[in-house]
Amino acid sequence: MLLLSALTVALMTATVQCSVITCARQLSSCSCETADGGVIDLSPLSSPSGYPFSASASGGQDTFRWSPCVGQLCGNQFDTAVCEFYGSSTLPVGTASSAKFVTNPARGLQLVYTDNRAGLLYTSSVILACDPDAERAEFSAEGGVYDIFMHLRSKHACVGGGGGGGGGDGGEGISTGDILCIIFLCGLVLYLSLGLMANKFILGKEGSELMPNKNFWIVLPGYVRDGFLFTIGKLGCYGGGIGRSSAGYEAV
Repeated sequence: MLLLSALTVALMTATVQCSVITCARQLSSCSCETADGGVIDLSPLSSPSGYPFSASASGGQDTFRWSPCVGQLCGNQFDTAVCEFYGSSTLPVGTASSAKFVTNPARGLQLVYTDNRAGLLYTSSVILACDPDAERAEFSAEGGVYDIFMHLRSKHACVGGGGGGGGGDGGEGISTGDILCIIFLCGLVLYLSLGLMANKFILGKEGSELMPNKNFWIVLPGYVRDGFLFTIGKLGCYGGGIGRSSAGYEAV
């Protein structure tokens, strides 16, 4: 049953990874090209002057204002993308020039800004949520001290959702990566289902013996580890190699 649990976790992990958008190339401070060749473009949400988004942190009195694409004035500093307001004071907590698209396995695609002030590093992350039906963008803030999190829900956070629209692939089409993920997941489910039923009803196995090709899955991690260490040793990394060297393998 331990093997079954491990494969279940692997299946859930693969499902999450397939659904997370990743940016392969950043095009500007507010747009990027995804791994499938699509484009996420937040420029329609930008404003040439002023902060188009503002939200108070939950459970606090601080307000965070955000300007995608264009740096604004915050206190006496220009080029500010995220400005924190507390009372009558302001604090820049993210510069527009530092904008970077980052994919977090738990939170998904984020637009991350940093600002180093007086030796203190502030990191402000805008978590992007795609909603193709959202006619109006929704912005909220979790807040934080040095690590600040905000949320944007918008159709412009979708692949192909920014810009003028029209025909073409758009943000709602299925990509090559989606197709490959579907094929992989369906194949894995089919393999497990047919294997478990064959072992149960044809071969009469019980317990952990129900797992298809049990012995293969038990030794696979060891084979992967040995292959990795062998390759590293051959490349000469870390001097004489780590773990087993090539001398540790028997001659065939």
